[in-house]
Amino acid sequence: MNLVIKILAEVGLVRKDLDYHVVRAAMVMIYFFFAYKNCFPYGAADIDSVYQERALISWMYRVLGLQGASWFLGASEWVFGALIF
Repeated sequence: MNLVIKILAEVGLVRKDLDYHVVRAAMVMIYFFFAYKNCFPYGAADIDSVYQERALISWMYRVLGLQGASWFLGASEWVFGALIF
């Protein structure tokens, strides 16, 4: 096992802050997957019941409609995922 770790360390795959990069990559992937889901009607239907009654973002449903609000939330998730990346 020590030989494998030594080889991986020489290649550069094992570093001190590897756990930080793995967690960050997982967060970016989750943001992108959830944002991608919001581009489709089934994703909009999923968030309809959750966000329509919230005071901070309920205005989007009146202004943009259900699919437009879903696209807006998906685009904002892509922006936050890109910023984390």
